[in-house]
Amino acid sequence: MVYVFLCAMLLLMLIMGISSAMSSYADAQHAQAVIEVARVGQINAMGNLMIIVIVFVGALLVLAALAFGLWLVMRRELARQKAATGPTRGGGGLAISDMVALEMLRQMRGRNNAQLPAPQQYIDDVEEIPMDVRSWLSS
Repeated sequence: MVYVFLCAMLLLMLIMGISSAMSSYADAQHAQAVIEVARVGQINAMGNLMIIVIVFVGALLVLAALAFGLWLVMRRELARQKAATGPTRGGGGLAISDMVALEMLRQMRGRNNAQLPAPQQYIDDVEEIPMDVRSWLSS
């Protein structure tokens, strides 16, 4: 009877050992599956990031193309407006910087020697300036 009891205990221990080994194997397979799922998630995240970057770069390229097209249209429109106005009277007249320099000279001359008359050539240049600019210079 002792032999039967020992055989039963040995059989029970054998069954428990096999069960434990199979449980460990199942746990290892489960861990491997979790690792694979994590890798798939990582690959998915990288794919999503690449798609976001590609869409962003594409949107920037579209915006740059639109801005360049708008710049070309504005440039053509300005060229048409310049061509439509034609050349100015007398070959261009005085530039704003020339008028500012003349005004500064007039003010400096007025401070230093107000008794001296203005040279005739400067008076002729001022008479060629359109009326609205003359009123600006005199104020």
